[in-house]
Amino acid sequence: MPIKPTRTDRATLNALLTSNKLTRSEQVAFQQMFDDLVGGKIIELSKKQRLWADSVYEKHKLGEVRAAARKEARARVRTEDRLPFENMPKPLKPPGRK
Repeated sequence: MPIKPTRTDRATLNALLTSNKLTRSEQVAFQQMFDDLVGGKIIELSKKQRLWADSVYEKHKLGEVRAAARKEARARVRTEDRLPFENMPKPLKPPGRK
């Protein structure tokens, strides 16, 4: 049975803050938690904070949105890699002598 990768606290908070689906009070609270994590004030969320963040994450189904965005980004990168050699930018020539 494969082990499902877990999200980090920072990734969960980042997804919540960029989702634009939070109430004003949730936005303020999660932003403070994120700032504390990034600033080094705390190392990880408390058990209650993590349960609350995970419940809001699941309520808004952010995991499904992130997976779809990753697939779309991968598809864009793969099509951009297949440019013909002739269409690639040419290197600049050095200046001539006087």
